[in-house]
Amino acid sequence: MNEPTLVEATSNSITVKWEAPPPPPPQQLQQLHVTRFTLFHRSATGEEPLKECFSSGGPDQTEFTLGGLERDTEHCFAVCAVNAISRGPLSEVATFRTKTWVECVFDHVEDTNGVIHWLGTNRNTSTTFQNPHLLGTAVATWSSTRQGAPENALQHNTSNNFTKHKPNSWWQVELKGGVCVAPTHYAIRHGAWNPFQVTAYVLRNWCLEGSPDSGATWTVLQQHTQDTTIPKKRYAWGHWPLPGGKSLFNVFRVTQTGKNSSGAYNLMIGEFEVWGTVALC
Repeated sequence: MNEPTLVEATSNSITVKWEAPPPPPPQQLQQLHVTRFTLFHRSATGEEPLKECFSSGGPDQTEFTLGGLERDTEHCFAVCAVNAISRGPLSEVATFRTKTWVECVFDHVEDTNGVIHWLGTNRNTSTTFQNPHLLGTAVATWSSTRQGAPENALQHNTSNNFTKHKPNSWWQVELKGGVCVAPTHYAIRHGAWNPFQVTAYVLRNWCLEGSPDSGATWTVLQQHTQDTTIPKKRYAWGHWPLPGGKSLFNVFRVTQTGKNSSGAYNLMIGEFEVWGTVALC
């Protein structure tokens, strides 16, 4: 048999496929016909032997995904055909590498694809989301506190959250653990003022900046002037695509560059999310 070929590699899985050998002539014994395939795997580092990782349910099953792998590691695969009498010889060994990055692809606001959600689910290894600020995988700060706390913008249950009435108010999140993002989209949720003014003080003038070096240098990713994308509704969302999407950043900062919809400088930020390619820097 020919060696397995690569279908797809992610940061924690490798999918391989293989071609079934040509069927034997009809006059051969039925027992010689292939009934299934056995796939073998080992890490490319070390001296451990190949071990069986998959046995197909029939001769038509010729693809398998091996998960639970570490990022940026090499893995060896070989396959053999099995009939009713014996197992055939192993194919040549093929080696593939997992990716060093994760794709957090934007679908819609409040999807579960964003980087903040990825961090809050321990890099998608948990089904339960926790605020990444509390986990220590991200740190949120802001220029001042009028109500709430900066880390509230990283949780999924939005509350009243905003700075004091001061020009150039800002909020930022720093990603920890060597995580960097080449962003493609981001979203901001309105942090309502109070039950009687939930449609007021909506963000209208601001810029999104990114830093690749924990705040030592900054790049303006998008400038917004009289942007009315966020509607005047309680905890409403706005989202925007980001051009480029190739440079990596580990800090994102929202700075209010003008007054909000009520003519004040309170920065209302109920929730923040960013999507893009995640890498370990």
